Amino acid sequence: MQYFPPEEFPPVPQKPPLVDLPPIWAQSRQEICESFDWFRSYQGGVYHAHDIVKGYLLSGFPSSRDRFEHGGRLIISHGGGKSESMHFSKGHVSCVLASDQLAQDKSVRALLNNYRSNRPLALLIDDKYALFPYDLGSKDVAYAVLGFYTVAHVWAEYQVANNESGRVVRYKFAFRWCEDQGWPWWIERSNFVIFLPTKYSTSHRDEEVITCGYCQEVSPRVFSLCWVCLTPHCRMFWRQTEGECSGHCLPDGLDYHPSFLKLPPCKTIPSGFQIIKPFLPTETSPSGTITNYFFTRGFHCAECGRLSCRYVQSQWEKWQCAHCNNPLRTESTLCHATDIWNQALPITFKDNLLNAISDITQSSSASFIHEGGRGLIHSFILPERRGRIHHIQSGTPNGWKEADDIFLEYQKQASSGTLRFRRWPMRAVSRGALLTNYFSHNGEPSEILEALILIDGLSFFSRRALQSDANTVPFDSAPAVCKARGLIQKRIKQALGISAEFNEVLSVAYMERQKMAGDVLVMDGAGVQEYYEHTVVPNNFRIAATARQIGSTHA
Repeated sequence: MQYFPPEEFPPVPQKPPLVDLPPIWAQSRQEICESFDWFRSYQGGVYHAHDIVKGYLLSGFPSSRDRFEHGGRLIISHGGGKSESMHFSKGHVSCVLASDQLAQDKSVRALLNNYRSNRPLALLIDDKYALFPYDLGSKDVAYAVLGFYTVAHVWAEYQVANNESGRVVRYKFAFRWCEDQGWPWWIERSNFVIFLPTKYSTSHRDEEVITCGYCQEVSPRVFSLCWVCLTPHCRMFWRQTEGECSGHCLPDGLDYHPSFLKLPPCKTIPSGFQIIKPFLPTETSPSGTITNYFFTRGFHCAECGRLSCRYVQSQWEKWQCAHCNNPLRTESTLCHATDIWNQALPITFKDNLLNAISDITQSSSASFIHEGGRGLIHSFILPERRGRIHHIQSGTPNGWKEADDIFLEYQKQASSGTLRFRRWPMRAVSRGALLTNYFSHNGEPSEILEALILIDGLSFFSRRALQSDANTVPFDSAPAVCKARGLIQKRIKQALGISAEFNEVLSVAYMERQKMAGDVLVMDGAGVQEYYEHTVVPNNFRIAATARQIGSTHA
C-alpha cells in the first residue's frame, strides 16, 4: 500500500451504498459518547480507562500498510497519537510536528495491555474511514460500531513524517474480530465464504516469531523481504537482517508476508463480551429514579439501531429515538427537598470565601424579615465600582418551604408535559451539533437585569444574553416558572428593598454528576457581567431558574 503525505491524499473511490443500517450507529460524536459506554472520547481515536482500551475509532485515510482484510475480520491500523497537528493558544496558531510514539505513551501502553491480557475492545468507524467497503453516508450514518476485536499483533515501525528526521516511530495494531459475537453485520453471507482457524487458549499464540540477537526481544515475521527486529530501542530496529543490504534501513514500499495476513485463530474471550449493544437506561437505573446519572445518558434504539442523546423532554419520563421516533418510557418518583438536605457538599467553607488578591471587600452582615422568619444578607463590593454581590439566606425551614414546594411543582409539570425541558445546541462542531449538558426551559423573551439569585432547593441566576423568540414559551403555560419568578422578586424586595420585575425565566435541570445551591445571590451592576465569570456547581439533582429583565435599552 502506498503512503501519501497529508496534502497528497488520492480521491476516495466511489463505494457501493450501505445495504442496511448498522446495528449501532449515530450521527454525532456526542451521541456515541453519551450512549455507548465503550467509547466516550470527544477528541482522539483511542478511549482508555485504567490503562485498558475500551474503544478505538477508525477514521480518515489509511497510513502506510493499514489494511482491511478478510472482509474486516482482520484490521491493521496505526494509533496512539503524536501526529502532526495545529495547536491553538492565546489566539495564535502553531504547527506541532509529528514525534515518535513510545511504549509508555498512555494510548500505546493501554493498547499493549489489551494485547497482553487478550482483552477485547470495541472498534468504531466513521464515514471518513477510507478502507470500509460501503458508503455510510448513503444512509446518513456518520459513525458505526463494528463490534468487539482483540489485538492479535503489535509492532513498531518507521513511517515518513514532515519533521527534522523525516520519519517517526509508529505502533501498528492488528485487530481480530471476535467470532463469539456472530457474523459481522456488513458482510453478506451469500457473497463471502471464509474458513475459520481452530480456536486456541490465550496461553498460546500461533505466530512466526524470532528472537533478536542484539536486544533479545521477540518480533513476529511481518514483512516479505526478511525478518526485522521491531523493538524501537534496539540498534537493529527497522534494519535488514539478510543479504547484501544487511544492517541497512528497510526500503519504502514493504509488503506484508503472506502468512502474516492470514486470519489468526479466534481466541477465547472473557465472558460478557459477546453482546456489544448498550443496556437501556431503564435497565441500569434504580427503579423510579429518573434524576440520577443514568437518566442523563442517551439510549440505543432497538428498532433502527440509532444512538440518541437525551435531547428533548416532551415528557419527563421518556427517551425518544432521533431517527425513527421510537419512544422509551419509564415510571418516575418525585425528588423531595428533604431527600437532598443532608448531602455532603464538596466545599471546605461554610457561606463564602474571598481570594486575598481579589480586592473584593465584604460589608457587615445584616438581617431582614420574611414571611417565614428572619433571614441574613451578606454583601460584597467589587473593586473599581464594578458592582455588588448580595448573598441572601432565608435562614429557617419555614423560609425554605415555598422554594421546596416550587421544586416539586417543576417535577410534576415536567412529568405531565406542561413544562418542557430541552437540550439546546451550544455550537456547531465538525460532526453534528454539540448539545448543552443540561435541560432547559425558556419562558418569554427578555433582556437582563444583572442579578444571580440562588434560592433554597432552587438556583436562579441571570446573565447578559439574548434568547431567540423561537425558544421561548408564554409564562401562563408553565405555572411553576411563574411561581419561581414571584419568589425571586419577593426575596429581592424583602432583602434589598428593590422592586425587580423580570420578564424572562430560563429554567435548567441538572442531573447527578452534571455541572453548570439554597440561598439568594443578587449581582448588582453591569460590571459584574463584564469583568467577572460565575458558575453554579449543583450537588446531585437540582433545578435552576435564570430570571432576567430585558428592555429596549438592552441589545
